[in-house]
Amino acid sequence: MGCTQVALEEKPMDMYPEIEKNGLSIALELDRGKNAWKIPGNRFFEPAGL
Repeated sequence: MGCTQVALEEKPMDMYPEIEKNGLSIALELDRGKNAWKIPGNRFFEPAGL
């Protein structure tokens, strides 16, 4: 069973609605070397719209 990037990004938003309430969003990228999805950058969450 595979998951899409969008589905993986929406899951924490469903579990923790305060993420969106505080104007944050989640972006993931695929690390093919590790065969894993990761949150890029130094911060876990980026302000929405940036």
